[in-house]
Amino acid sequence: MACVLTRNKLKCLIFGDAKELSNNVLPTFEDVILCNCEKSRKVPTIEQVFIIEQTTTRKMVMTSIDISITTKLQKKIIRKETDAKRIEKKISTEIDDSDENFIAVSTSSSIKNSQMRLKLPALAMAYDRTGISDRSAATIASAILKDVEKGKKRIDLQKVKNKKLLELYFDGRKDKTMVNHKEGTKYYRQIITEERISLIQEPESKYISHAKPTNGSALQIKNSIINFLETNNIVTSDIVAIGCDGTVVNTGFRTKVIWQIEEHLKKPLQWFICQLHANELPLRHLFQHLDGKTTGPNGFSDSIGKQLEICHKLPVVEFVRIESNLPYLKNEVDLSTDQKYLFEMCLSISNGNCSIDLSRRNPGKQTHSRWLTTANRILRLYISIKSPTENLKILAEFLLKV
Repeated sequence: MACVLTRNKLKCLIFGDAKELSNNVLPTFEDVILCNCEKSRKVPTIEQVFIIEQTTTRKMVMTSIDISITTKLQKKIIRKETDAKRIEKKISTEIDDSDENFIAVSTSSSIKNSQMRLKLPALAMAYDRTGISDRSAATIASAILKDVEKGKKRIDLQKVKNKKLLELYFDGRKDKTMVNHKEGTKYYRQIITEERISLIQEPESKYISHAKPTNGSALQIKNSIINFLETNNIVTSDIVAIGCDGTVVNTGFRTKVIWQIEEHLKKPLQWFICQLHANELPLRHLFQHLDGKTTGPNGFSDSIGKQLEICHKLPVVEFVRIESNLPYLKNEVDLSTDQKYLFEMCLSISNGNCSIDLSRRNPGKQTHSRWLTTANRILRLYISIKSPTENLKILAEFLLKV
């Protein structure tokens, strides 16, 4: 139990065995530093500000929970539980079940440190010669080790050369890359947007590598994929299936990526098209029908779409509940953060009550490529408007029932 701080006597300066002080002497943070009590008897650092203030000016008042500090404490508890389970699992594997007279070894002596302790004497000598600070040296060394580890992983993942490739999955995205641009005799850094096509091997879901088309056209995507496979001697004659999302550039009639790959291989392939993308299309068409078309990569043209940008900042009001038959999900169901937010928001609207914690959470970034987060923002906007429009009611009801 921590030492008690009183106004009559300060036997411990914020929980330390120090000299006694009179009534007129108040504790300071310098006094706290001088405290020589055991750690178990000290009040945590995050609470010292509050306790010192309560013994002096008493201007602080009790309010709702501190979200940031509570989150840190919860993560700390989760880390301790994870470490305890890991230690318990390691001990159980080390103990031979056939030996009845085994002796349980203490965790402090049996569990070794799993951190990587790689010695880099040449690198340390170079730092000393150049006079680099310890902090800068540690940053550079960490970056080098990360690159080495990524290189090893990439080599392991790309070991599909001269192997049979039965199913090929691909997906594209635009990445911002920093390059050196030369003007005259000088080089200038410039950020450019490049197309990347990730290639996945199925079955086993192994990452092969990524191709670099010069642009996002179907012909360039197909050429980059075929060139990569042929350059790395990956056998393509055994490919029987291909998978991707349902964008027109991939699945359109003729001259599109899958069709051109089939033409190159001179045989038809089994198509595996992502249904999650198709699931978003009805919401997209309904939203555009009720509220107008999109503008730019993130914006909307009409009132509901413009309100979605600030919906997470609006207070929750009394809203009309919408009945729905939501499925029961077990706790161990693996959902992403956005999926979990959508499910909990649907439950709240169905029950007619939204918790403070859920109202403070971020519904996700607003972008036209992520209609899941758009759905989150529509529901967040619905519980923030006392008299929603008919179009907003239709959208909210569609999300809960369809």
